[in-house]
Amino acid sequence: MAPLNPLEEVNHVHVPPEDEKMGRYKALVALAPYIPGDINPLVSIEDIPWLDESLVKHGYIFLATHLNQSLFATILTFILGLPVKSVTGVVLKGQMGDPKNHFQRFLSTLRLNGEFFWFYFDQKKAYKTYEYVRKQHNFARNFYNKPSTKPIQVKEEANIFVDKWKEEVSTAVSADLNHIDSSTAPKHLLTWKPPLAVSQLDMALVQFMFIWMYWGFPKLLGIKNRAEELKGVIHLWAIHGRMIGIQDEYNICLNPDPKFYDLLTRNFLIESLKRMDETVVTVQSTLMDALWSRIPFITYKALLYIGLEELQGREGERLWEIMSFWDKLSFRILQVWMWIGRQPFVIRLLLDIPSMLWIIYHLRTYVYSEMKR
Repeated sequence: MAPLNPLEEVNHVHVPPEDEKMGRYKALVALAPYIPGDINPLVSIEDIPWLDESLVKHGYIFLATHLNQSLFATILTFILGLPVKSVTGVVLKGQMGDPKNHFQRFLSTLRLNGEFFWFYFDQKKAYKTYEYVRKQHNFARNFYNKPSTKPIQVKEEANIFVDKWKEEVSTAVSADLNHIDSSTAPKHLLTWKPPLAVSQLDMALVQFMFIWMYWGFPKLLGIKNRAEELKGVIHLWAIHGRMIGIQDEYNICLNPDPKFYDLLTRNFLIESLKRMDETVVTVQSTLMDALWSRIPFITYKALLYIGLEELQGREGERLWEIMSFWDKLSFRILQVWMWIGRQPFVIRLLLDIPSMLWIIYHLRTYVYSEMKR
C-alpha cells in the first residue's frame, strides 16, 4: 500500500539542499505516478518551443551510422527494463508466457520508434502514429485501473526444475547488485499494481530506459567523442516524450544530467533488478526464447550478465556461477559482436547491414501478420 505522503520515501536522502536534481527526482516520485501519462495535448511537432533542429540532425546521424548498436541497445533495454513491473504489466497486457506475444511487442516497439523518429521527413505519418499510441495507452490505463483487475501473476508450473532455475537467477542477480546502494528507492511504486497505470512516471521511465543505454553504456556501444550526436539522440527522445504526452517537468530527456540519471538508475532500474521474482524471470526468458530462434547466439543469461557487468562496473560473480557452457560461449560471442561495433564505420558495416536486413525482414513479417488479423 502506498504511503499517505509519497515524499516520505525520499525525504531522508542525504544530499545537499541546494541540489536541484534531487528536487527534480522528488517531484517525479511524488507527483508523476498520479498523473495520466498522456495529459499533455497532442500538438504539431514544429510547435514544440524547445525543438532544436541541429540536435535532431545530430541524432539522426548517430542512429543511421549505429544500426547494430541501436538493435543491441533495444534488446538489452527490454531485458534490463522488464523488471520495472508497473511498465511491463501494461506493455505485455497480461500475456506473460507467450513467446510470440513478447516478440511481437519487441517488433512493435521497433516499428513505432522508427515511425516516431521519421517525423523529420513525414510529420503526417508520425502524427497518426502518436494518435494511435495515445489511444492504446488510454485503453490500457482504463483497463488496468479497474478495481477488478488483479496484479500480474504467472501460473504455477508443474516442472519444479524450471521454477528452481528461475529462483536461482533472481537470487544471483540480487546478490551481484546488493553492494549498490538503492535504499532511497520508492518501493511502493515498484509493483505490478501502481497507483495509476500508464502514468507520467511510467512514460518517463520508458523514455529513460531507451536513452539510458546510450548514456550509461557508451563504451559498450562504441560511442567515442560523439557528444553532440549523443545529445541529439536524447533530444529525439525528448521530442518523442512530449508527443506521447509527457509534461516538460517530467520529461527526463530535457536538460539531461548525469547525477539525475544516476538517481533514476539506482532507485528504479537497479532496485527493480534486485527485486526480480519468478514472474520477471519468466517475462525476460520468454522474450529471449522468442529471439533465440532468430538470433541463435544470444542466450538469456549471457545478455543479462552483460547488463549486470556494465551496471556495476565489475563481473557478476553469482550469475556467472550458474551460467552453462553455452551461456558463457554466448557471452564471448556477444563480446566480439560489440567489439566490431566499436570499430570505424567501414568495419561496422559488417554488422550494420545484417542488422538492417534483419529488422526490415521481421518488421515486414510483423506488419503482414497484423494485416491478416
